Amino acid sequence: CPGLVDAHVHVTANPVEIGLKVTYKNISSSMNYYKTAFLVRGMLLGGFATERDFGGANAALKEAISKWLIPGPWLVISGHAISQTRGHGSQKDSHDDGPTTTCCGGHNSGIGHLCDGTDACITVVRVLSKFNNLAHSQFLQEEITAITWTAELFDTYVNAHTYSNRRMQHMVENGAVGIEHSNFLDGDTAQFLVERNV
Repeated sequence: CPGLVDAHVHVTANPVEIGLKVTYKNISSSMNYYKTAFLVRGMLLGGFATERDFGGANAALKEAISKWLIPGPWLVISGHAISQTRGHGSQKDSHDDGPTTTCCGGHNSGIGHLCDGTDACITVVRVLSKFNNLAHSQFLQEEITAITWTAELFDTYVNAHTYSNRRMQHMVENGAVGIEHSNFLDGDTAQFLVERNV
């Protein structure tokens, strides 16, 4: 039967929590499965026949719904989001700069972090960044290109979660073919996107 379609959701990010970091840091994955089952059932009962999950839902959830093990809408999924340390998908908060970091085994020397080589320098700057600003580009040009190029090799594509004009242009210039959110879109960036068939 016909129903509503939601073009952008994150069914594993339960809306009763304060935010994504709280959701994933304070809830076990097992409990999150139960909360997700409750959420998708509510979506179906609310009239949504299709949900486009843009980061979080996996193939097991999609299969469980299709086999009616869990009542829920038909899911179109992208899988887990790709993020980096301190990025939008990172679960570290401003006090998590200890041994969980990969840079130099999490070691610091008195007033500084030790880092040798380009990769370690990039990681330590990300670790020390104390906030995740929506205006930040987050991924470097080389990282975006590696992601989009690899996706193309597997006959798929990259959509980017972006809010600011600078980030939208940065992602598209480096191979992203779709933009999600774009809350701060201005006329110049809209024209930029149209010219590139995004």
